[in-house]
Amino acid sequence: MNEMLTQMEAYRGLFIASTNLMENLDQASLRRFDLKVHFGFLKADQISVLLDKHLTAMDLKRPATLALGRLLRQRHVTPGDFDAISRRSRFKPFRTATEVIEAIIAEAASKGYASVRPIGFVH
Repeated sequence: MNEMLTQMEAYRGLFIASTNLMENLDQASLRRFDLKVHFGFLKADQISVLLDKHLTAMDLKRPATLALGRLLRQRHVTPGDFDAISRRSRFKPFRTATEVIEAIIAEAASKGYASVRPIGFVH
């Protein structure tokens, strides 16, 4: 840890770090960061925008189903969940938007977010 702190002080470029283990960092470490930014989970409107972009890229129409409402009520969806299903679609394309939504919900649930700390650097 001391070596990392020394290297951080000597480095003259832009240094960016991310953690979800904020409570493990001591005050000496925290002092070396000029900015601390918190990234929370996506809100419903953000999920909606990101879903539309991914559905457009996959040439699928937005569904008018209960699945959409279920996705928009999710509390622990991240951009990484969308990225994971997007990569997955390269191997086996989704046939419907409902399949995409179900995959996003499953991806978020697979990480056990109920016990995970917030994303980002500062709570």
